[in-house]
This record gives sequence, structure tokens and C-alpha cells, in this order.
Amino acid sequence: MSSYKASFKRYFEPFLGGSALFFQLKSRGIKFESYLSDLNYELINTNKIAASRIEELIEVLKIYEKEYDKILVSIINCETVQNFHRIMIMLKDRQNSSQ
Repeated sequence: MSSYKASFKRYFEPFLGGSALFFQLKSRGIKFESYLSDLNYELINTNKIAASRIEELIEVLKIYEKEYDKILVSIINCETVQNFHRIMIMLKDRQNSSQ
């Protein structure tokens, strides 16, 4: 990609996924109108937030980073599917209460 010369005005991405190509092109300062889409609403919303409220997103991610190790250890130590399910419900409840 380092030798690629872009010469386009519009970029369409029907399946955004990780959006690696889009962000690579944007990071090079290439000016183009973009149309990003995906069936996953949360993925699209996350990209919109990253584009418009990056500092706020970084602060939220720092909170999750602190909790990540504790959560991972809890999941690894699950002995049954029921324990895993209980932890996932707890995490969802925690996320809902923080919004």
C-alpha cells in the first residue's frame, strides 16, 4: 500500500468490517467523499463516535482497559457454561448502568 497513488473522489465501503483500508487512506491526507456501511449498527456507530468524539471515546476505553484483566481472569476461570453466562450478564448490566 505504501506505493499506492490514490486518484478518486468517492469511496464506497459496503462491508466496513475493521475499516482498515478506509482509515489507511484517510491517514494519508487523501481528500475524498466516503460512504461507509455495514449491517452491524454498533460497528457503524463506533466509527461515527471515533470520528466525531475521539477524546471522549478514549476516556471510556481507558475505563474498560483497567477492568479488562479482571474480566478476562473471571472468564478464564469459569468452570461451567452457566458461570460464563452469569459473568456476561453481569458485564452487560454494568455497561447498561454506566450509560
